[in-house]
Amino acid sequence: MSAYTGTPFSVQANNGDLNAAGSSQIADCVDEPRNAKAGSNGLWIDPGAFAQPTGARFGTCGPNSVRGPGLFNLEVGTFRQFQLNEKAPLQFRAEGFNMTNTPHFERPNSRNVNSGTFMILNRIRNTGREGIDERCFRVELRLGW
Repeated sequence: MSAYTGTPFSVQANNGDLNAAGSSQIADCVDEPRNAKAGSNGLWIDPGAFAQPTGARFGTCGPNSVRGPGLFNLEVGTFRQFQLNEKAPLQFRAEGFNMTNTPHFERPNSRNVNSGTFMILNRIRNTGREGIDERCFRVELRLGW
């Protein structure tokens, strides 16, 4: 079993009046960032918790103050070896990968408060076996000699 928290990221805003070369504008936090309700068209965090800063100042959200989706993965396997004779073992294997069939989402693609796709999860991590992220079963027999 593997369980990880999401990676932190900063909520950004347009530079506008900031006039600070090489600096990125951080958004204002107007409410506590909360996970969006299920069925919210792919929203990860409620976008109403953030706003574009007014005037020539940095926003009130701290850098890396929001976390992306975490990762949970469960893999199981059972192995049994039978000795057919002195030199010929037969091994039975049954394995299951991503048993909970949990999707593994990447951080939101757009983290700018002025974007139309702000805080929408639209990318999947390529974390599964052989690049396959869905539930997978494998059954094998192995004969040695």
